[in-house]
Amino acid sequence: EISRLIEVTVCCVAMAEARVGVRPVPGLGLHYLKVDPAVHHIQAALDSDGMILYIPRPSFLFRSLKKALYRLFTRIYTTIYPLTPLSVAIFGAFFCWLVISVQEGSWLRSGTIATFLWEIDSNILYYTGLELYVERYFRIGYLAFLTAVVACVLFRTAWQCMLLGLLQYRGWLFEARGKVSFMTKFWGMALKALSWPVSKPLLYSFQSCLPRMPVPPLADTVNRILATTKPVLSDQEYKQLEGMAKSFKAEEGPKLNSWLWWKSWWAPNYVTDWWLRFAYLRGRSSLLINSNYYGIGPLVPEFPAPVNYVAHAALIIHKYMKEAQKIATEKLPPMQIQGTVPLCMKQYEYTFASCRIPGRDEDTLKKWDSAFESRHLVVEYRGVYYRVRMYAGAQGKEQLLTPWQLQEELQGILNHKPGPQSEEAAKIAALTTMNRTEWADIREEFFTTGENRQTLEMIERALFLVHLDDKKPDPKDLSLIGNLLFTADGSTMWVDKCFQLTFFANCVWGLHAEHSWGDAPVMSHMVESVNGAELTHYEKGWPYDKDGFLPRLGAQEPASAPRVLRWHVPQELAIHITRAVSEAEAAIANLQLVVREFDDYGKGFVTKVAKCSPDAYVQMALQLAYYRCRNVFPLTYESSMTRLYKHGRTETIRACSELSCKWAKKMCDKKATKEERIEALRAACEHHHELSREAMCGLGCDRHMFALYVVAKGKGINSPFLEKAIKIPWRLSTSQVPQRQAVKGTWPGNDPGDKFWSPSGGFGPVADDGYGVSYAVCGSARFFFHISSKRDCADTDSEVLMNALWDVLAEMKALVT
Repeated sequence: EISRLIEVTVCCVAMAEARVGVRPVPGLGLHYLKVDPAVHHIQAALDSDGMILYIPRPSFLFRSLKKALYRLFTRIYTTIYPLTPLSVAIFGAFFCWLVISVQEGSWLRSGTIATFLWEIDSNILYYTGLELYVERYFRIGYLAFLTAVVACVLFRTAWQCMLLGLLQYRGWLFEARGKVSFMTKFWGMALKALSWPVSKPLLYSFQSCLPRMPVPPLADTVNRILATTKPVLSDQEYKQLEGMAKSFKAEEGPKLNSWLWWKSWWAPNYVTDWWLRFAYLRGRSSLLINSNYYGIGPLVPEFPAPVNYVAHAALIIHKYMKEAQKIATEKLPPMQIQGTVPLCMKQYEYTFASCRIPGRDEDTLKKWDSAFESRHLVVEYRGVYYRVRMYAGAQGKEQLLTPWQLQEELQGILNHKPGPQSEEAAKIAALTTMNRTEWADIREEFFTTGENRQTLEMIERALFLVHLDDKKPDPKDLSLIGNLLFTADGSTMWVDKCFQLTFFANCVWGLHAEHSWGDAPVMSHMVESVNGAELTHYEKGWPYDKDGFLPRLGAQEPASAPRVLRWHVPQELAIHITRAVSEAEAAIANLQLVVREFDDYGKGFVTKVAKCSPDAYVQMALQLAYYRCRNVFPLTYESSMTRLYKHGRTETIRACSELSCKWAKKMCDKKATKEERIEALRAACEHHHELSREAMCGLGCDRHMFALYVVAKGKGINSPFLEKAIKIPWRLSTSQVPQRQAVKGTWPGNDPGDKFWSPSGGFGPVADDGYGVSYAVCGSARFFFHISSKRDCADTDSEVLMNALWDVLAEMKALVT
């Protein structure tokens, strides 16, 4: 999780003056002065001469109708889950037959409810003049059917209310395995009973059942802030902050908190919309390094590597398209903890076919329907962009391209000679790495007409981007691969796009993702699903021929040739591109990113021998390593998910605590005994584990403090405590990327991560004098670490911290054995 809270303090403006951050584009709207033919909907425009009415060709209208009908069906399916439309229809037909077949005096025909419904229907027919035209048994039939439908709706509403009530319980999170209370056992049985698989849930079937995230008690938040800042502030600074906190709790705090309390009842989530706008979309600095993140593709040691990277890329892209189809049709199973507790899936909306559009004051997130509006990829090779249609066939019967067809498309791109283009045109993606306001101005000036507008629209509307690279990085040099995926040379990453896949010529691959639309676990989930499908494909038979290509199967025909996307680069735009490249290269040269695999031991040793939580164990190792490098303790950010709640994203675990500091000092104290050090380690780990569980329950302090700060700014209330607390820099920003999120059966043999794994990914440092640390716990025998910092800071060095971390991990192993 990349948090830019320092930037937020500058970017926050009065809420009354702020515009809506994310606004869907209407299908039918009145667009003043112009219509946009690229938007295939009915549109109207007004100018001084009159009205222009734009109606797209019938094929687009037919496609829109199909889209509307399908969306209606999925909405109904999601709304009535756990029932299905078929089960409702069958029950309605059965009840209709039952009512018609019983005797006239039965309560089904003459009871209070039946009489009431009959009188209402009689009045309706009388006033509409249809009483003489509707047969008696037909009336009995449709009234019985409607009654059955209403009964199903009432059943579903009762089920939803019961599930919502059960999901409010959080006691299970705080209980150790093997020490489960009677309340939790009863809760688990009730939840499993309600989760009985009557039908397969769609992606968003549980969204309406998720509870709203609670606003934490004000006093708890203030106390947590004070407890976690005490180790990192001087005595004088802490006393000053303590005095401000006392005034805050007595004066402006309760009033600000009451506004949040009211918002928590009418908004899906009291903080997520503000977090998106002020922590991301209003940020004006470059997205490269400062916001986006990268991921290294999975390592598959048990299988021979494909020879031809174009064939391998085609297979991976095809698997990603399968995931895009699952999300578009909502057939991707919703994630559930232990198969019972559902998580919020809201972020998956923007996984494909989305783009962050720059604005002068605030960016916007734009989303296209990946089932109907966005049906192509954009592939970049040697600075030239190509549109690749992902579906082929007759109108209305288009099929997704096969891996072989995709291979032919990509090979055609490699063989194509596009003709001369300027050096600046080949590096035009560098514009997206600029300051957001500058990029918005350039976009407005040079990309709103002509072929630039058409090409830009193709890129932004694409499902995702693909970059083919001639480099062959050593698969063992993870630092090099990480740098190439995170920044490359600054001119191959279209950093506004939801994500971009990069394939190197030796079959190494990975991704670069924009951060505002969703967090790293979502992309990690996609990578796992794709890799699992790839490995399953291999188990069925090696798909490549002797030359490393995918063979042609059956009567497959090559798809239409990729279309070259052209740019018009006048001299003024070329100057902007040159400057953007120069700025990106300077930022890249200042980044120090180190990636390593630690395979001496892993989760198995930590849980069984050290008897600690793996995440807490790694966090304590980071605290000690940092302390030995700087001789001070850092305010430490660790991201935790809050997707147990509707529209939940993340909360902060403040990993630096008095107990973690006590343990680090014990390790540096030559007089401390082994028993004292172990006791201090386990106490610190247990405390950290408790903080993690509180954060998952929405009881952390940082999102609450952030929301209080936004309300204070919006209401024009001066709060010295919030101003002081929110500006303390995160000198150690950390995140663990979860592994094995995909559904059971995704990996061959349900491998837990010991045979197949991914090195995960990383991000840039949040503070100029701090570190960005990402890590992954892979299987039972290894960790991966990604450490970033800025070279122009004399106090940070990623290599030094990584070496110190290696020494600490070895020392901790010796300590507990």
